[in-house]
Amino acid sequence: MDYKRQYDLLIEKARQRGTVEGYKEKHHIIPKCMGGSNKKENLVELTAREHYVAHRLLYAQYRTRQMAQAWNGMCRAGKHHAGRIFSNRQYERARIAFSESQKKYKVRTTSVKWSEEHRKKLRDAQTGKKLSDETRKKIGLAHKGKYVGEQTRKKMSEWQIGRVFSEETKRKISEAKKRKLKESLNDADI
Repeated sequence: MDYKRQYDLLIEKARQRGTVEGYKEKHHIIPKCMGGSNKKENLVELTAREHYVAHRLLYAQYRTRQMAQAWNGMCRAGKHHAGRIFSNRQYERARIAFSESQKKYKVRTTSVKWSEEHRKKLRDAQTGKKLSDETRKKIGLAHKGKYVGEQTRKKMSEWQIGRVFSEETKRKISEAKKRKLKESLNDADI
C-alpha cells in the first residue's frame, strides 16, 4: 500500500471540505517532530476518525519513534480524545508499534547511565529551588506506601557515608523522622 499517497489524499479531502461540523481536531500536516510548524498552512481540521487514520498512515510510512508515540497517543483517553472508541485490534497495533519503537531506541529509564557531567547539570538545575507545600505534599503522597527494596536501602545508606550535613539539615531530617513516626503511630491507632 502507498501510505504517502493515502495520507496525501486524506489531507487533500480535508482541505477541500473546509470546516468540520461537530467534533473536530487540529492536525499538523507536516508533524512538528519533522519540522512542521503551527502556521495555518500546516494545520487542517479532521474528524476524530480521520485524525486517527492520519497518524496510523504517518507511522506506516515513516516507522519512527515519534510517529509511534503519536499514533499510540491517539488511543489514550483524555481531554482531546474523549468519547472515542477504538477496536481492540487498533489499540493492540498501536501499543505494539510503540513498544517496538521503544526497544529499537533502547529507551529504558532503569538502564540509563548518565555521565557525571549530565548528573551535575541536573543537580545544579534543582539546587536552590523551593517546592511549594502543595507540591511537597503531592510528592509525599505519591511515595507513601511504596516498597523500597533492600538493594535500594543499601545504596541510600552508602550514599550518606562520609557526607557532612549542616545543623539545619540534621534538624530537618530529625523533624521529618519524628513526623513520620507520629503519623505511623496515629495510623496504627485507627
